[in-house]
Amino acid sequence: EVVRRVAADPRSANSGCGGVFAAACTQGKRDLVVRLLAAGARVLPVVDGCRSYLWSDPVSLRLLLESGMDPDLPNWQHATPLHDLCGRDARGRPRAHRVECAAIFLDAGAMISAKDEDYRSTPLAWAARHNLPDMVEYLLSRGAPTNLPEDEPWATPLAWAMKRGHQQIINILRVAGAKS
Repeated sequence: EVVRRVAADPRSANSGCGGVFAAACTQGKRDLVVRLLAAGARVLPVVDGCRSYLWSDPVSLRLLLESGMDPDLPNWQHATPLHDLCGRDARGRPRAHRVECAAIFLDAGAMISAKDEDYRSTPLAWAARHNLPDMVEYLLSRGAPTNLPEDEPWATPLAWAMKRGHQQIINILRVAGAKS
């Protein structure tokens, strides 16, 4: 029934906080994700509500990217999925599968140094701000720069780590060449 409704109106797959598309992705129902995609469901070009469901399951994420989802899918503040993976959920927990999903996004062409409008920071700076040393190390291993010429002094990865007192991340960044 759900697939029939989506085939009749593909936008209905995204109704509510992601609708049936969100439920299928979050619950890892890959067969249903495939059927919804075949029925015409697509990830919207800009998501203005919740979207972390899109990368809650790495296998479903690959399907969505293969169906045309933008690896730099922006929210209304131009934060990308990499930014979200370098943050924490509403309960302050690191996101599951964050390194694996970051690899999937980067392999699909995501910009490693994209900046959001709110914090004017890269995903690396978000990882430093949120005290996620595994993401800091991973992004550095993938070539993320510690500083960009146009960085606001308060928005660099090192500045965030220092403001928040994340000594392990400060050390990692300094070894990688970050400057104050």
